[in-house]
Amino acid sequence: MSRRSPVRRLHLASRIPRVSGFMLLPLVSAAAPILLVPVVSMRFGAEGWGLYAIGQSVGAFGAVLVELGWGLSGTQRVARQSPAHRRRTLAFAAATQCAVLPVAVLICTAAAAAVAPDHRWFVGSVAVVAAAGAVNGVWFFIGRGRPADILRADTAPRVVALLLAAGALALGAPIGVVPIALGIGALSAVVLTARVTGMRITDFRGLTAGRIMRLLRAQAAPLVARAASAGYIALPTALVAGAAPHSVPLFAAVDRLQRWLLTGLQPIPNTMQRWVGAPWERSDRQRRALLAVVVSGVIGTGFGVSFALVAPVLSTIVFADQVHVPIGLAVFGGVIIALVTTSRATGGLLLVALRAVPGITASALIGCAVGVPLIIVGAQRSGAAGALAGIAATELVVLAVQSVVAAIAIARRRSRSPSRPPGGRRAGARPRVVFVRVDDPEYPRNARLRAAAVDAGCEVTMLVRSHHPNGARRLLTDVIRICTTLRRYDVYVVAEFSLRFAPLVGFIARLNRARCVVDCFVQKEETVIDDHALAGPRSVTALLARAEDRLAIGAAHVVLTDTQFRASAIRRRVGTRARPIVMPLPVGAPPWAHPAGTPADDTGQHIPDGAQRPLRVLFYGSFIPLHGVPTIIEAAALAGPAVHLTLLGDVRERDTRARLVTAGIAARCTIADPVPAASLADVIADHDVVLGVFGTSVKANSVIANKVWQGLACGKPVVTQRSPALAEIRDLVADQLIEVAAGDPEALAAALIRLVAARPNPSWGATGERLERYVRRQFEPFAAILQG
Repeated sequence: MSRRSPVRRLHLASRIPRVSGFMLLPLVSAAAPILLVPVVSMRFGAEGWGLYAIGQSVGAFGAVLVELGWGLSGTQRVARQSPAHRRRTLAFAAATQCAVLPVAVLICTAAAAAVAPDHRWFVGSVAVVAAAGAVNGVWFFIGRGRPADILRADTAPRVVALLLAAGALALGAPIGVVPIALGIGALSAVVLTARVTGMRITDFRGLTAGRIMRLLRAQAAPLVARAASAGYIALPTALVAGAAPHSVPLFAAVDRLQRWLLTGLQPIPNTMQRWVGAPWERSDRQRRALLAVVVSGVIGTGFGVSFALVAPVLSTIVFADQVHVPIGLAVFGGVIIALVTTSRATGGLLLVALRAVPGITASALIGCAVGVPLIIVGAQRSGAAGALAGIAATELVVLAVQSVVAAIAIARRRSRSPSRPPGGRRAGARPRVVFVRVDDPEYPRNARLRAAAVDAGCEVTMLVRSHHPNGARRLLTDVIRICTTLRRYDVYVVAEFSLRFAPLVGFIARLNRARCVVDCFVQKEETVIDDHALAGPRSVTALLARAEDRLAIGAAHVVLTDTQFRASAIRRRVGTRARPIVMPLPVGAPPWAHPAGTPADDTGQHIPDGAQRPLRVLFYGSFIPLHGVPTIIEAAALAGPAVHLTLLGDVRERDTRARLVTAGIAARCTIADPVPAASLADVIADHDVVLGVFGTSVKANSVIANKVWQGLACGKPVVTQRSPALAEIRDLVADQLIEVAAGDPEALAAALIRLVAARPNPSWGATGERLERYVRRQFEPFAAILQG
């Protein structure tokens, strides 16, 4: 060890100039904006600063599109390439960036017009020039480990141009000189980069339109990651401008100060790019990347604390007393700095070294999905503080996702041994199944699936969803819990009511080479549009719900539904492309559903000698359009005093009672609160008939409701609407199941009147056993899926 120490000291000493150069360059780059912003603030006030910040925010998003992810995928690549191949890579990157530049220009101009319509030309020009500035060779020089080249070819011309703009503004020039200076600096950087790298026309040889399209497709993954992350990194100022315009100057001040510091901290992972990517052995790159994450986290935390202390004083200087940052907002900025610095190393170094780049894309997509609404809602409710809190929460989620992906990737590498083949579990081990985001553990559907997993010999884990009253907090808690709790399982089952989380769970399952099972028992579109009628079928809400359903199905290896009829509909929807297995699993009846004794007479009505007792009709469940409660009430009125109706569930008292009074049956109808599932057996036993569903929606025509299975298993006649879904059980229940036209109260009333004189059939007591045997047969393929 002692003999190697001098060599290591010499090795580190040789890196000091390079590391110092990478640390110095961003500070030099930040000096010019720091000098420009006070001039803008003094000349044009807080409003002028806010407009400049909005343009920079929109332009930063456009720059992400133009950059095309080359800074993510190309840096470590050029570290190992020969000189000729390096120049060729740079030439191809420049060609693809120029190909997407017109699209970025259109997006930037449209966004500027949307968020700042009264100043669209200034904001748009700043945004366009900032986006075009992404055509540069900085990532190339980072991969080569050449900080001096970055200074000569990129930093120097941009700084000089901004300093000239600051001087011109100080002398009374209009604010329009700012985008002109930015454009001159960007164009000069392109010309100097070509000269410094020695790029020649021959480096572009073979670059056809087809080749450019292939390169664009190859860069799709890093581009998606960068574009998604830009939604919560580059766009917050523009988002705040749309949600709370009065908060833009203060928010932009904190955001710009922390971004300047983060720019200064960017060399931390950049300096390590070449060091991490150089070894040919993958294990060496992994060890170096882990060390880089730890170092970055420690440094980022230290700078975050410093920022919280210095930002309030610095803001009065930088923004010429036009904007003052309070200590509370500075603390938010410090937290963001610590999280972003750690996340940069986790994604850009560790996940790249582990060849888990899709994890960067996933974390960015999740961050965008969580961050954009959090920033907007936070700005609307609490101004700048709320928006910064949303950014901090988003960065925490992104770091958590990246950490989970990295842990899974490392575990996969360690698990590749003879006793545990790739993609499989240990020899002789029980299959491990996790049910993700279970809404109610006692809900019959989920309880049946978990019981099937246990019967198949699986080790079952259940992840229950958050019940926090705040929607954003609930969503954030669920995402963090999923990302931090899901270790290596063999099967991931997305529970009913949780389809929006299927893409995330499907991604985690694929990282583990496991199966993702999505229970589409309750789909979003049919719930929002059919069940609750919250929006029209062509509304934006319906479009988003439809997209959620399709994304959930696309994320699954196996899609579960409840009837053969619905399974066929899903198969038709996904078409003939490569598709998941669609498996119908009947709801069935729970263990408590079984025949009981003769019902007691507790209606409270006096029954004269020789008179016939009223037919006791039971409906239980939620009072949504799917179930057709208005049809039931009208049918009970038409049937007359021979029928006594019980409505059991979460009743909207005023609407329901008013409808009963209007129908004239309030005196022969009982309204009761919901009861525990196990007590339903006694309630069903006290009634003669169980009612199913009578809605006219597509969903109502395709389901076999829980109450239908339970009533049949309890030996009671069940009346429900006619449906093609019932075909699979008709032969098992015969005349115990009575079908009527959907939404037809006359048909339902006629069926109830016929049942008044009917007597229970002794054979109905065996219906439950027949149905259970059928359900178990249908679950056999599911057990095979779980067992692998």
